[in-house]
Amino acid sequence: MKKNHFELKNYVMATGVFILAVIAGILIFFECVQRAVQVNSQNTLKINVQRQSEHLRTILDINYQYLNEIASAMGRSEELFSEENKERLISIYEKTDLERAALIDKNGDAYYDNGVTKNVSHRRYFQEAISGEQTISDPLESSVDHKVRVVLGVPVYKDHKVIGVLGGSCNVTALSHMLFNDLFDGAGNSLLATSDGEIIAFDSGSASGTEITYGINLFKYYGEKNLKGKHALQDIQEDFKVGESGLVKLSLKERKEEDRYLTYMPLGYNDWMICYAIPVKSAQQAYEFISGYEILFMGSFCILVLLLLLYIVVRNNQEKAELVRSAQKDALTGVYNRENTQKVIDAILREKAP
Repeated sequence: MKKNHFELKNYVMATGVFILAVIAGILIFFECVQRAVQVNSQNTLKINVQRQSEHLRTILDINYQYLNEIASAMGRSEELFSEENKERLISIYEKTDLERAALIDKNGDAYYDNGVTKNVSHRRYFQEAISGEQTISDPLESSVDHKVRVVLGVPVYKDHKVIGVLGGSCNVTALSHMLFNDLFDGAGNSLLATSDGEIIAFDSGSASGTEITYGINLFKYYGEKNLKGKHALQDIQEDFKVGESGLVKLSLKERKEEDRYLTYMPLGYNDWMICYAIPVKSAQQAYEFISGYEILFMGSFCILVLLLLLYIVVRNNQEKAELVRSAQKDALTGVYNRENTQKVIDAILREKAP
C-alpha cells in the first residue's frame, strides 16, 4: 500500500512539473508574440512616415518643376508684368494646387493672380530667389483660416540674368496629413517641425485630447510632462539636430494619457522634420485579433488542466478504494480475512449489547 501511495505521489509531482513547464512555455510564447507585435507596428509607422516624407517631397518637386517651366516662359516676354504673364499667373492658380501665385520684380514689387500688389522685398524667400536660388519660405499661419502655408520661389531669367521671381503658396497643413488620413482611422497627429522643435505645421485629423498645435515647441511640450524616461526626449533632440530618423515610445509616470509612439524623419527641405504621434494602442489595433486568440488558447488550456486534475483525483480515490478492498479480503479465496471479520463481529456485538 505504501508503495502504491509513493507511486501516486510521484505521478502527481511529475504531472505538476509538466503543467508548470507548459505554462512557462506558453508565457514565453505570449511574450514573444507581444514583442513581435511591437516590432511590426513600429516598422509600419517608420515605413509610412518615410512614404509620407517622400510623398511631400515629390509634391513640392512637381510644383517647383511647374513653376520653373512657367518662369522660363515668362522670361521670354518683353516685359515682366505683361498681360501674357499675368494670364499665366491666373492659370497657375486655376490648374494647380498652389493657392496663390505672384510675379515679383527685382525691387520686390509683387503682382498676384487676383490683381493684388504689394512689396515683399523684406521676405527671405524673395532675397534668396532673386539671387538665383530655388527657395521655400518660412511657414506662416493665416489669421483667416488658421492654415499654415509656405511660398515656393524660383528665379525668372532673361538673357541668363535674374529679372524677377515667380512664387506660389502651398498649404503644408493639408499636405502633412494627406497620407496619414488613411492610416489608423486618423487616430494620430501629423506635424512638421524645425530642428529646434518648433512646430511649423500641425494636423490632428480625427485625434483629440492633445495640446500640440502650431507655434509651440515639441521639446518643451514633452519636457513639461512627467515622462518615465527623460532619455527618450534627449534622443529626439539629438536626432533632430543631426537630421536622423527615429522612433521613441513616450510614457507618462502618471497614467493621465496613453503611451504614444513618436516617429520622425527629415523632410529634405530646410531643417524640417516630419513627425507622426499616435497612441500605442491605436498603432497596434491591427493585431488585436492575436490577443483574442491568446485568451481563447489560455482558457482552453486551463479547462484541460482542470479536467486532468479532476481525473487524477478520481483515479486516486478509485485506487484507494481498491487498496482498501484488497486489504479486507483473502487473496486466495476471495472471502473476508480474519482481521476484517473480527472487526465486523465486534461491531455487531457492540450494537446488540444492552
